[in-house]
Amino acid sequence: MYFTMAQKANKLLLKYNIINFPINIDIIEYIIENEGLEIEFTDSIKNAVIIDNTIYMNKPDNTHDYRSFVIHEYGHYTYQCGNIEYLPNKNKYEMEAQAFAAYFLMPIGIFEKHLELEENDYELSQDFGVTLELVKFRKSLTKALIDSGEYNLLAYSLYFNEDLKNIPSSIGWSRLTDA
Repeated sequence: MYFTMAQKANKLLLKYNIINFPINIDIIEYIIENEGLEIEFTDSIKNAVIIDNTIYMNKPDNTHDYRSFVIHEYGHYTYQCGNIEYLPNKNKYEMEAQAFAAYFLMPIGIFEKHLELEENDYELSQDFGVTLELVKFRKSLTKALIDSGEYNLLAYSLYFNEDLKNIPSSIGWSRLTDA
């Protein structure tokens, strides 16, 4: 299910030639605006809402939260036609948007290379400029791809035209589950 979100995230990374991480906030805002969406900050709502081509949301306290939240909402807008509040299977759509954000901010291959360096979750959070929660979610996505046998296929087809021999074929399980 999240395989498609990885493909969509990498397509956007390639379109904008993003190769440096963490992705600068200005670049994220440029992409969102260039894709026809605006961001408006308001204190009058609890959860983000998308109306027409505008994301209305509270401004997060830090850049890690902002980076994660705004890309998550962009995922809703682009791949689920905006608001999901009244749709059946709301949790499914939330997880898809979260997978899109995780794959966009921590791309296939690059994230796993960091895992090979035995970085802990805090270090990964700093390297990619995301929340610890998103790092843990991304690790679970990697584990699921490896368990399903789809990791190498996805890495080969998406990882910036990298040759398969340079992509890790397996990751130590402890790297996927430590705190």
